[in-house]
Amino acid sequence: MLITTPLFMPVVTAFGFDPLWFNLLILIGLELGGITPPFGLQLFVMKATMPHLSLSTIYNTVWPIVIMQFICILVFLAFPPLTYVFIQFIK
Repeated sequence: MLITTPLFMPVVTAFGFDPLWFNLLILIGLELGGITPPFGLQLFVMKATMPHLSLSTIYNTVWPIVIMQFICILVFLAFPPLTYVFIQFIK
C-alpha cells in the first residue's frame, strides 16, 4: 500500500475519480487480502492465538466476512457517493 498508492494517485486524479473513494476501495481490498484463504496472514495469527482450533475451522468461519467484504466493494463501486456517507458514519 505504501508503494502503490502514491504511484496510482496521479492516475486516479487524472481520470477524475475521487481519491477518498479510491483509497477506501484499496483499504477494503487490503483487508480482504489479509483474511482470504489460503494465504491470509491474519488467519495464521488467529491460529497462533487459538491453537486448539484447526486451520480448516478458521478458514470456514471467515467466508461470511469475505462475502460481506465483496458486497461492500460492489456497493462502493456502484454508488461512489456512499463513500462520504460511510466516512461520516464511522466518525
